[in-house]
Amino acid sequence: MNRETARALRDLGTDYRSSAWLAVGELDPEDPAPEVRAEIGRLHTRADGMEAAASRLEDCGRAWTQHECERSGHIAHTPLSCGRPALCPHCARMESARLQRIYSGRIAAALLHSPYGVRLRRVVLSLRRGDLEGDEDAFVRCVGAAKTVYRLLWGVPRSKAEWGMYFALFPLTQTEIEKAGSERAAKARRRERVRRFAKPHGCLVDFERAEGEGMNPHVHLTVVGRYVKQCDLSAAWLLATGDSTYADIRAHKDACDIAEGLKYVTKFTARTPEELVRIFDSMLIESGDRVRCRRRVEALGVLRGKVAGENDIPPLLCDRCGSVMHAVGIINPGLWEMGVREIPEEDRFRSRSPP
Repeated sequence: MNRETARALRDLGTDYRSSAWLAVGELDPEDPAPEVRAEIGRLHTRADGMEAAASRLEDCGRAWTQHECERSGHIAHTPLSCGRPALCPHCARMESARLQRIYSGRIAAALLHSPYGVRLRRVVLSLRRGDLEGDEDAFVRCVGAAKTVYRLLWGVPRSKAEWGMYFALFPLTQTEIEKAGSERAAKARRRERVRRFAKPHGCLVDFERAEGEGMNPHVHLTVVGRYVKQCDLSAAWLLATGDSTYADIRAHKDACDIAEGLKYVTKFTARTPEELVRIFDSMLIESGDRVRCRRRVEALGVLRGKVAGENDIPPLLCDRCGSVMHAVGIINPGLWEMGVREIPEEDRFRSRSPP
């Protein structure tokens, strides 16, 4: 599957390159046409990204990293992964396991120190896409609206517009205004109370693209928060999007039940290579002179921030003496298939970190 996907990546990269050269031929020497030149640069950048992804995908599981024990001289090999979970099944399983391990720990720690009434809750928000709205526009609007819903119901609104939505959703009572002396003072007291009660809350935002005919883009929220009514959730989603009302919230038992929200990295296995490449291409954005993928899982509130040791990979230990083994080089697929099992001295890592 990886080779077929790599072939589709290269074909798409060739198409981008051809389009760039056609645009070069249409340039008028007397007119610089900066917008055309910028488009040519974007096409070449995207073609380079496709070629790099195809090369790494082909080498995934076929190139091997050689490890060596300094004490006993024992040699071991581990397969080199491409790090493309959106394209490679092997890397997708590794990424899914890593995310579940990291966020399960964070959620368990947040629930352990949370006050009474704060539980793990599962929220699904579905976006009604406009007729002319593309994948990238739907991504930006859906994720932005989902974050707004979290801040309205569990977090702290950031902007003046979000505070306006909040007071439209939860208006001041006459008793609050009378106690504060004025509506302005009552709003200030409500803001302070919202900031105080939002401290133990957190959320994981996971965007999922539409799959199949008739399906809409939607967001999974794994929330560590207080109870919220279904009607308030639907009203907040309508305020944030302006046209979407489908929202669902359910309580979860423990932090181990988060696989549903993080399974997006393994849901592509039934797709064809052409579909994978199309989705991968739609996820690409250009940033300067490099191409990267948009982030599709994001942590907010108490679930945000790295925890010491959560990304640590257990070291490879020597089977003979138990010492830590160190990576000394990479054997490319061609040499591995020829039977080469040891890195030549001139190809070893020297004064640089291994990839």
